[in-house]
Amino acid sequence: MFETNLLNLFFDFLDRLEIRRRILHAPYQWDDSYDFSFRQNLGLAMKDFDRFFSCPDQLCIITDELNCHYLVLPLPRSRHLLAGPYLTQSPDFLHMQQLATRLGIKDDRKMDLSSFYIHFPRVLERGEFESFLHAFSKSYLGRDDFAQIRLPLSLPRPTDLLSVQGRKTEQAAFSLLEDRYAKEAEGLRYITEGNASAAEAAFTDHVFDSLENRAPSSLRSNKNYLIVCNTLFRKATEAAGVHPYYLNEISRKFAIRIENMQELPQNYSFRRDMIHQYCNLVQSHRSGDQSELISRVNNYIDANLDGDLSLQFIANYYSVNKSYLSTRFKKEMGQTLSSYILDRRLDRAIYLLNIDAGSIQEIAVACGIPDLSYFTKLFHREKKMTPSQYRKIIRSS
Repeated sequence: MFETNLLNLFFDFLDRLEIRRRILHAPYQWDDSYDFSFRQNLGLAMKDFDRFFSCPDQLCIITDELNCHYLVLPLPRSRHLLAGPYLTQSPDFLHMQQLATRLGIKDDRKMDLSSFYIHFPRVLERGEFESFLHAFSKSYLGRDDFAQIRLPLSLPRPTDLLSVQGRKTEQAAFSLLEDRYAKEAEGLRYITEGNASAAEAAFTDHVFDSLENRAPSSLRSNKNYLIVCNTLFRKATEAAGVHPYYLNEISRKFAIRIENMQELPQNYSFRRDMIHQYCNLVQSHRSGDQSELISRVNNYIDANLDGDLSLQFIANYYSVNKSYLSTRFKKEMGQTLSSYILDRRLDRAIYLLNIDAGSIQEIAVACGIPDLSYFTKLFHREKKMTPSQYRKIIRSS
């Protein structure tokens, strides 16, 4: 029972890291499904699979010639646990291209190399990972050491040929990296401008092909990629002058959606959604053409839609004359302060109805219009339907 509980703990540990595991029975034969047909697609055969099982009474870490790692654990009744592949560092594009040259991988398959690498699970805290392995091995096998085996490189190339091909590979890698960074900078500039269609086109350029989900992959890797996109888009939106209040709200919303994913996301569609929402934020809340006073007033309004937003209260809050504030606001915003506040409250109501946040009464209160009948009247005037009718349409779609 104790050994079973230890194994279950080990299995749960691997599952949380999204490292695939399987129990194999002797005699052992390599199956291309073990690494999602990684080697098969690259035209590389597994020639040393027998070495995976050369430690009959010891936990073993195997590192193959592609720098993929596997865990092999001996089990009773002539069985072994095989876990992997996983990586211990994020892949470097240039190194991957050099590795492809050393292994004789054809040019048309080199992009497949990066496509697979970017989706394999990563163990970045290697010290903590190996500390757990030591502790587990001591409890399960009675020894706290484990073997590490590195498989030899296949298809060695002459030094002079490596030198020539290495330079060509390096030049190609740098060229692709330059194109990718240039296209990324272009896309982020479009987000700063609030130009969603141009930003979307920039981020779907062919230089990002290796980042797309074109192969079986790790859910964690996809999430990490989307987290990076969320950060880049947030910084681009901030550069447009959008206040951190709005950035925090939308960034937090996407972060929660990413972490709550239970299956592999469609990177393109999710990234497209982020691009459009961040661009909409730029268009709605850029402060570049507003004075500091009006920008601060607008930020205060959006942060306090459920509070007192009377002209007198806001004027007192910012220590300005209410007539001056009213005139200045209309001049810069093109509408009166009260009209703007009503628009923002209804915008918030529409947002809350879309995400199904509470009852109609609760939404009315959250928008600063606690009188339900008055809220319904204002909403109907804006949307030509009641809040309940609007929510019904949203749910049905």
